[in-house]
Amino acid sequence: MWDETLVLKSSQIVGATLSKVSMLIKLGKLSWDQPLFDYVIVDESSMATIPLTLIGILCGKRFILVGDHKQLPPITTPAASKYVKENWESLFRLLYDKYPQKHTLLDVQYRSNPVIMGFSSSCFYGGEILSAPGCENKNLGLSFGGRQSIVEVINNQPMICVDTYSASDLRPMGRVQSSDPNRSASYFNEYEAAVAVSVWSDLLSSGVNANNICVITPFKLQAQVLRGAMKKVAKELGKDRDVTDWHLAASTVHSFQGKEKEVVIYCFTWSPTYDGERLHIALRDFRELNVALTRASEKLILVGSISTLNEFPYSALAQYCKKGSLTIQCPKIEKDNKFLRLVNDCFRDRGRLQAEEMREDSFAKKKPVKIKSETPAKTRNADFEMSIVTYYLKMGMCASEIAEKKGIPIERVKELKDKIEGAKKPVFNRVREPEKTKARSVISHDFQAKRHNREQEIRLNKAKSFMINYKTATDLQVAAETGFTTEEIKQLRQKLQNEGLIENSENEQNNTSIDERQTVGYATCPYCDLKVREAQLEKHIRSNHI
Repeated sequence: MWDETLVLKSSQIVGATLSKVSMLIKLGKLSWDQPLFDYVIVDESSMATIPLTLIGILCGKRFILVGDHKQLPPITTPAASKYVKENWESLFRLLYDKYPQKHTLLDVQYRSNPVIMGFSSSCFYGGEILSAPGCENKNLGLSFGGRQSIVEVINNQPMICVDTYSASDLRPMGRVQSSDPNRSASYFNEYEAAVAVSVWSDLLSSGVNANNICVITPFKLQAQVLRGAMKKVAKELGKDRDVTDWHLAASTVHSFQGKEKEVVIYCFTWSPTYDGERLHIALRDFRELNVALTRASEKLILVGSISTLNEFPYSALAQYCKKGSLTIQCPKIEKDNKFLRLVNDCFRDRGRLQAEEMREDSFAKKKPVKIKSETPAKTRNADFEMSIVTYYLKMGMCASEIAEKKGIPIERVKELKDKIEGAKKPVFNRVREPEKTKARSVISHDFQAKRHNREQEIRLNKAKSFMINYKTATDLQVAAETGFTTEEIKQLRQKLQNEGLIENSENEQNNTSIDERQTVGYATCPYCDLKVREAQLEKHIRSNHI
């Protein structure tokens, strides 16, 4: 390993994260008393807390902060916020306000079509952001003549807003409480999700590369359901292997900051339940909307009930779209709509989808074995396929089931299966005897039966936990959360009432007083209104909402 001290002193330009710089200071390889660098440039400094930024700039004789305080700020706990003056959440913001003569604005943008950038420039930057020459020519260049799910969306217009206010007579799902008491609530809007997935499907059919499209939303649950539905649509179209990173195909606004795509579909997700209701805090912050609108370079598609959002900044966005004739009304979405059924199925099956994503992420993180005769790309694919086949063979699945489930050719699955089984057996015992084959099939059948019983037991315990922790939940809500039928939930509720674990509905109605929880040391999550410990708030936000 090289000597970091020697490298630091002999290099003219050094790149590092602020966390790495803090470690170098702790190890004594950098010092504030004797600054090593002539200049320290901190990029995205508006997203770093003041102490973290100070760690970096004190290592140099001069410093330059680069950032945008009108985009997402750093995440801090309420306990820390008590000691910070309002609007001084970062050193960038503090110095920007205190020394206006010391800052300069980069007033030319090169990313987006002027129509896309027009709202942010006029509403958030006082009209000072200009577009570079040639940006007005940025469009998809589509010549789509096929059937569109929503007319006038798939075209070369840079920006369009699909108003979903009249999409259905029924209210969307809205707030969804997790079955795990330790996890917070999120939001899900099945009608906006159906519109977004249908538009995404039309874009793929019109020839747009799947890696050039992203669907973003302020809420983690909505992004998770969208990913599941988009995977199924891509598989139907035969384009599931075109997507290199599904977490970029459907993501939250926080996760997508700093990135860009040719086409961005932004789902508002939240809509008011009554007239005069204030915007959800996730939509109230103009900085989050600013990030969402400035990710697209050629086409921005807004999906949401924009006509009911009568509070800044969405009221200003509605006026901008109306003035530019960018708003269209979403047609009625019937119950038998293909995409509505698809997103509802993914919502009910979200637990399994999340488990699959975690499993695939763990496979993707494994380092591929280096083989000289193969290229690095082939090695990574072979190692990934080997990991998948090994996992599902241990689960008791046969080669044809694995091929159908994961989209790997059956010949390839059989080849990998032979390699796996050959590696486990001695060389002299390659041929199975009929008795051994028969015994193995019996064991495999028993394993699958035990696995099925174990899964049923897990689902049953999950339903019990949900009913005990959320006593006011209806049978329909419990069924949607756990996957059981309402009849099974009624039987389970009766059993728990007989065991005394939950009270019957009459006792619950007569006993409506609830002891107030101690609030000392707790803070309210700004995204889901859940009370968590102040020390755990930042971890809670990053785990559940970002």
